[in-house]
Amino acid sequence: MSAPNPIPPTTPNRRGAGRAHPALLVFGAVLFAAAGSFSAGYLLRPQAIEPKAAKVYPQPRPIGDFRLTGSDGEAFDLERWSGHWNLVFFGFTYCPDVCPNTLTQLKAVDAALRRDGREPPRVTFVSVDPERDTPERLASYVEYFNPEFQSATGPHAELESLTRRLGLIYHVEPHPPGARTYAVDHSTALLLVGPDARLHAVFPAPHEVDSIAADLALLMRG
Repeated sequence: MSAPNPIPPTTPNRRGAGRAHPALLVFGAVLFAAAGSFSAGYLLRPQAIEPKAAKVYPQPRPIGDFRLTGSDGEAFDLERWSGHWNLVFFGFTYCPDVCPNTLTQLKAVDAALRRDGREPPRVTFVSVDPERDTPERLASYVEYFNPEFQSATGPHAELESLTRRLGLIYHVEPHPPGARTYAVDHSTALLLVGPDARLHAVFPAPHEVDSIAADLALLMRG
């Protein structure tokens, strides 16, 4: 078999044989530098950190006015949540499991943030069982978990209006007046209220201490 014909050489441009045009050199250098800068920027750009446990509202939601009574006997309204971060949980002191477990977790979240040198949010426990949960009982109940926790309750008209605006529900089992034993069903989510007294995020159950603490450190940073 005969060898293939070689590719004939092209005739060089005598004025620029063996050299690239200076303008092409400049353009190539700029392009290379731009590509390198883009690659380095892409590789070094920090990745966005997203909350793991919290469902964050794109825009904080207004809560609106309400009027409850704090465990200190004083009026408890939206002003109590203004100027600092707050974690809010609705329940009742006769709750056999969910409420004491959640308050224990909130105590652990508080401790975890303090260990990292961060200021924890204030915790508010709101009782949806005003018939049994007097301010005195509430004060004793939350103090067991953390003396810094605050608590409040109020008439059902106020509680129902507030929980509805916050996207929560609760139901008290029908019972005769003065009964001491009856069931109360309630939402188990934790609510993050910002210094602007607006709802910023929700932590749905199940709750995990490390994830909540990490999300709070991220969300309260801004």
